[in-house]
Amino acid sequence: RFPRLHHSNVEIRTAFLDRAVTRCANKHADKPIRLISLGAGYDVRSIKLKERKIIDEAYELDLPSVVEAKKRILHSRRFQKRRPGVPLPTTFPVDLNEVDRVETILLEILADNSYYTVFLFEAVMIYLDEGVPRALLKLCSDVLETTKSSGSLCFADRLENVPGGDETTGRSELATLGWRVIEWLP
Repeated sequence: RFPRLHHSNVEIRTAFLDRAVTRCANKHADKPIRLISLGAGYDVRSIKLKERKIIDEAYELDLPSVVEAKKRILHSRRFQKRRPGVPLPTTFPVDLNEVDRVETILLEILADNSYYTVFLFEAVMIYLDEGVPRALLKLCSDVLETTKSSGSLCFADRLENVPGGDETTGRSELATLGWRVIEWLP
């Protein structure tokens, strides 16, 4: 039902993000790695990366209805039969448009600053209210600073104020939000 281009785009994003998270984990192997996916949807990346021992902890924030539906799938007999004992992520039902609630959750997660934290955004920004994508990217940077934690951002999404994915504008925009671009692959 979807054109092949859509599937190819998802495959490219998946490979890019899996590789990016793995590189972060390998670069910071002296610390346990925690992955925080904002708007994870039905993605099972955190499960896959925990099974492969690339990350140590996984947290997912998404709409309450999505979190509940995903839990039903992950706890289903069929899923558990296919992947017995699979390490499930810790989930937080929250509308990402409610930035203050997201901040409270992130501060709770990052209270233990002994972890290296990887924030992950994949194709969620188009669903958020105007201004919220920038606020969330800034929030993630600020929370790392507030909790004296170390971390990275793995991002495969659109940036507000960056028409057409322009690299120079994107680097500048991310810098104003507290992030330095290591790899740019529009």
